[in-house]
Amino acid sequence: MAAAGMTCVFGWLPTLPGARLTLVAYAVLGCAAVGAPAGQRAAPASAPVPPGDSVWVVVEREAALGSDGVAAEVSRSALYGALADAVAQAGGAIVQSSSVAVRSDSGGGIHDAYVRSLHVEGRGIAIGWTVLSEGWRVRRTAGGAGVPTYAIRVRVLVRRERDGPDPAFTASLRLSSPTCVVRGPALTDGEEIQVAVAASADAKWIILSMADDSVSILAPNGIEREVASEAGEWRAVPADSLRAIGLRFRCSLDPSRSASHESIIAVATRALVAPPVAGEGARRKVGLEEFNRWLAAIPPRERSLATASLEVRKQP
Repeated sequence: MAAAGMTCVFGWLPTLPGARLTLVAYAVLGCAAVGAPAGQRAAPASAPVPPGDSVWVVVEREAALGSDGVAAEVSRSALYGALADAVAQAGGAIVQSSSVAVRSDSGGGIHDAYVRSLHVEGRGIAIGWTVLSEGWRVRRTAGGAGVPTYAIRVRVLVRRERDGPDPAFTASLRLSSPTCVVRGPALTDGEEIQVAVAASADAKWIILSMADDSVSILAPNGIEREVASEAGEWRAVPADSLRAIGLRFRCSLDPSRSASHESIIAVATRALVAPPVAGEGARRKVGLEEFNRWLAAIPPRERSLATASLEVRKQP
């Protein structure tokens, strides 16, 4: 079954309904396997988190189901909000023991909460967590109305970073559109999303898609083996030369769903760093904990992140 998200495909290749990446031999969000370019050495993809100050924090979080909310997305929003609260609390911020987020645009809430959980004002990153309890309850408003609310209690391992990010090393990301429409089951039925990145200094890039509690690598890939930019340069991904011969980022959607939300994440590094996974098929897709641990292994002053929220929806 197709998953929601972005994928790489050569639009001029014959694509049958349900087919995946005809050019390469696996079906997954993202493109072919990739390693370090010849003659260059990259940090190992599974580099352990370096020694540092880590702490366990227990937090509680609630998220209410809005009029246009999706239950699965509300539960993820609650989890990511809890992770963000844990990072803030580990860094010395005062966080209420139970925070309630009430949003109808649950996709935007998921994106905002996850980005905060990655890095809250330079305090650290959530690198592991255990859900202690979770479930739905009815929360009464001041007017007496009942609102379905998802409550979660989580034990979070936060890596507190000794050195903050380099303010002189910043990353930017832009998408051609914040929404993407899927018109049918074939890969070419999904609209194209163009991605562009820029950094304040020379940078290497890894472009990822986070959706449904996992992270997939979009670039580099087996076709575009390195993504690099010079200081201040906006770099298109895929490169314009590859788009000219048909390489595209296109969105896809599980046939059972009418819409989905994901976050596009651009990680800029000063030196070449291997992606969080290497290989083919499912090995190009990792869970959030593994991705966060990979990110924490890169020194804060050597990396910079930019993110954007993308809504994928089926054509009415």
